[in-house]
Amino acid sequence: TSERAVQSGETFTIDINPNIATKFIGYQFAMRFDPELLEFISVENGDLPDLSETNFNTVDASAGMLLTSWNTAQPAAVSNETVLFSLTFRAKAAGQLS
Repeated sequence: TSERAVQSGETFTIDINPNIATKFIGYQFAMRFDPELLEFISVENGDLPDLSETNFNTVDASAGMLLTSWNTAQPAAVSNETVLFSLTFRAKAAGQLS
């Protein structure tokens, strides 16, 4: 995501990209954000095969934590611009995305 300002109340979407051309067989990570500044709204599937909402644990999103994991038996070829998935947030205060 390129740097830009967001206003309080603004809803915005962040595309998650691998930033490298490769073949994926899986990933796992946790993302923390400040729940005083951001409200998690939704996740949208990208270009990975068989990725669905079941690959995301959003139960602690109100506390600023998102968890996700995905794997496949057949490697999935991705480019550096492939959208793996997208996260949508609402800004609770004005700030800078970077």
